[in-house]
Amino acid sequence: MNDPEYLLLRTTEKEQQKTVQLYVEQHASMLKQLAAAKVVYIPAGAALLEIGFMSGGHSTFAFEQLGMRASAVDNQYGGLTDDSALHEYNKRTLSSKVEFRQGDITKKTSFESESFDVIYSASVLEHVQDLKSAFSEMYRLLKPGGVIIHNYAPFFSHNGAHALGIGDSPWAHVRMNIEDYMSYIEKLRPNEAVMTRDWFSSAMHQDMPQWKVQRLVAEAGFRIALWKAKPSAKRWLRDLTPEVIRDCFAATPEIGIEDLTSQSVSFVGIKP
Repeated sequence: MNDPEYLLLRTTEKEQQKTVQLYVEQHASMLKQLAAAKVVYIPAGAALLEIGFMSGGHSTFAFEQLGMRASAVDNQYGGLTDDSALHEYNKRTLSSKVEFRQGDITKKTSFESESFDVIYSASVLEHVQDLKSAFSEMYRLLKPGGVIIHNYAPFFSHNGAHALGIGDSPWAHVRMNIEDYMSYIEKLRPNEAVMTRDWFSSAMHQDMPQWKVQRLVAEAGFRIALWKAKPSAKRWLRDLTPEVIRDCFAATPEIGIEDLTSQSVSFVGIKP
């Protein structure tokens, strides 16, 4: 981790602040919209936990700069846990007080019960294999009246399998069951086959139609205060022909049209 070539990947404080500022603007806009819609109001000084920080922690630093007492947890799938890890380097460079901890949100983390007012994630839930346990742990960590705010990319959307799992035709990963899709990858894209199989088996949650996620949130004890699915762009929806829809429904009978047509889902849950 102290290799000079690795150090070249680290950015300057000015560049880091520029990245953090982009997140500040995004987070501020989100919080303003939630307050304006009377969904939830998050005051300055709130204790916030972000799930996921392996990209460097910039999103969590942004919450800190918005006046929150920010912490983050990650399962450290990259194996970067010492002081030379990118998030720790960025923390020193920015003179931040953000607390980063290693932990799996699907298990009991090292945080005390009722420690947070807000739990937030973006582009994380689609990678969590055990959502039921994850929501249960979030419920434990939140104070009464606390909120979860999540945004995720639905697996069944046109690009929901992410770069490693996207096929060569629209919704290919949904039109077939997983084993048939793996056979297709092995035959037509053999150089990617091993990596793609690992990706599907360990990094993508494939059983999460929106109604199931809603049920898991509610069963964990949360009141769903907002559920918003952003539709895919028209250029993608034009490819969602009746034949494609029939294939998708045949391969996964539990999904609905909203699962195929939503490129992202945002929701807010409140702990009574």
